[in-house]
Amino acid sequence: MFGMGYGGMGGAGRGVGVGIIVIAVLILIALGVIL
Repeated sequence: MFGMGYGGMGGAGRGVGVGIIVIAVLILIALGVIL
């Protein structure tokens, strides 16, 4: 959601890269909370 919003605002290449980074960080945080 957040990554997709960033992708829409930031443009194609840059937005997608930022979205992937944001999603990866959120996954790492989620795993940290679960573990």
